[in-house]
Amino acid sequence: MSSVAIEDEDIVRIEDSARDDRLFYEYELVTPYAQTGAHNLAAVCTSLNYLVIATIAANDKQWSKSEVVLRKIIKSFKLMNTEKS
Repeated sequence: MSSVAIEDEDIVRIEDSARDDRLFYEYELVTPYAQTGAHNLAAVCTSLNYLVIATIAANDKQWSKSEVVLRKIIKSFKLMNTEKS
């Protein structure tokens, strides 16, 4: 798999939100030349010394049929509390 550089015009939305005392960053990208699909959603957070990423990619047909569901899925991404008190 090869990587594709992200240009500023590919970024549709960047948002941060707090979930279960963690800060999550959400990204929406439109990358028409990506092999995995033109529509991409990602949620990113940290846990201990790790960066954790959930991603969803869809082509135009999948996106038009499932956009609402895919957005709900990426919003539901959470981590178990693994940090010691």
